[in-house]
Amino acid sequence: MALWAGGFVFYSAFVLPVVKREAGETGFITRHVAVSLNHVGAAAAGLALAATMFAPEAKGERVRRVALAGFALSLGALYWMHGIVAAQVDAGSGEFYGWHRVYLWTSTAQMVCGIVWLAAGQGSSAKSSFTGTEKPGSTGSPASASDSVRTVGAAGEA
Repeated sequence: MALWAGGFVFYSAFVLPVVKREAGETGFITRHVAVSLNHVGAAAAGLALAATMFAPEAKGERVRRVALAGFALSLGALYWMHGIVAAQVDAGSGEFYGWHRVYLWTSTAQMVCGIVWLAAGQGSSAKSSFTGTEKPGSTGSPASASDSVRTVGAAGEA
């Protein structure tokens, strides 16, 4: 999910402004990149689904499931709309900008869902998402820096 989010932000913040400055029109280029970005999003959704399904019930899991559902629904809508928007670019249709605006808002909603999914999983449990076992050096509760030093020291003395 982080790979997809990083790609989305990099593309939106850096690539699009350069393409617009150098080529003027971005539609003919972005339509090809959007397909790749949607494929990465589909892979991210699949991995996120696996992580969510096999995670022990923990604080934030319900939020993660709702965020993942929103991510997947918006991804499906983007796949569907991509064909419509691409056809309008080819035809030079005046309806392009209306559909493109909806596409961009849907992409934004997808980005928000992806970030919520990532954020809801941070620090929710000291257990591994896949195995349900304690992570090495974890006590199951947040530790202070002095606890970490004592744990390392105790391990070294054993």
